[in-house]
Amino acid sequence: MNIQTENKRSIIKDIVDGSIRINSIKEFDSILNIFPDDPLLLRPYADLLARKKMPNAAETYRRTTQLFLDSGMVLQAVVSQIMEWRIAKPSQKKAWAFYSALHKTKSLRTPVHSFFARLTFPELIAVMIRLERFYLPAGQTVIKFGNVEDALYFIVSGSLGETTYHQLRRKDKDQRKTTIKLGVNDYFGNIFPLGERKNSQSHVKTIANAELIKIRRISLLKISKKHPELDAVVKKLYQDRAEFIGHKSIPVPRQSFRHQVPCRVRLKIFPHQKNQQSVVFNAASKDISMGGVCVALDSRSANQIRFSLIGCNVRLQLSAPDQIVAISILGTIVWEKVISLDGKLTRALGIQFKEIPPKIRGFLVVFARSLQG
Repeated sequence: MNIQTENKRSIIKDIVDGSIRINSIKEFDSILNIFPDDPLLLRPYADLLARKKMPNAAETYRRTTQLFLDSGMVLQAVVSQIMEWRIAKPSQKKAWAFYSALHKTKSLRTPVHSFFARLTFPELIAVMIRLERFYLPAGQTVIKFGNVEDALYFIVSGSLGETTYHQLRRKDKDQRKTTIKLGVNDYFGNIFPLGERKNSQSHVKTIANAELIKIRRISLLKISKKHPELDAVVKKLYQDRAEFIGHKSIPVPRQSFRHQVPCRVRLKIFPHQKNQQSVVFNAASKDISMGGVCVALDSRSANQIRFSLIGCNVRLQLSAPDQIVAISILGTIVWEKVISLDGKLTRALGIQFKEIPPKIRGFLVVFARSLQG
């Protein structure tokens, strides 16, 4: 197995960006048993509950919002809060509670966080109720060069490329252009000053599946007429962009949720039937928590399996790519799904660890940190 190729993708990342669709609440519950406090997973889980009109959808969004705030992910918390409020309209007290929690959040103070933090309470509510959320696949044009700039966009997840075309000077023989990669917590759309109508000098296209939120220029203009201070807040956002442009903000939550580390995995699976022999497979993983691990089998191993693996006991040997550090743990397969990886069908497995002694638990933390360097 080519471990470098397999580790280019994370199963959890694919669930978060929609590459792997989980439409079963039961399947999602199994994954959350492994990663119980990961807001990046709880968000799509809450979306699934909302689509199925489950009564606990609003409460799940509420919990997700708090976890995002705890991890300093302000933009993601704002989106999660919006989704809860669309299910259940908040009281004035609850809205103020979110406003207060947002201002107490310790984060990297990115331009996006600073933008939301500078808004007064009525401005924040006015902006939030006008934000539009949408998903785009890879390769989709968001802003076309020459079109009218009509919205400010924030990147919740995914990545985009922005190519800016510069005005020709007399000595220029060819059109000069610069391209930058935009990631989570970045923003784009040249709509300031709000009262000016202008054509885009950039072409923005998604590189990977992306979740965006946008607010239209006309909406910000209307809010600023009622709250004149908003104009200065938007102006400061664009001033900050000159300093941060092209720099990707830290999008992941703290390590207390899960570790994203590449490692080799060797699985010894004990079948349900006692008369069946145990089988050994190779796999790769980038997602480890104290509760368990998600792995992708190599395609050759996956093709050898002719029975369901859910409920099977396993012994995992986790090792670094250089195989210098290794750890052995017992677990149970609680979730499996056929996925496409690098153009080949294989199986993704969610493995919940059995009770881990304190010494092994401590070693697991050291192991994960050693892989992260």
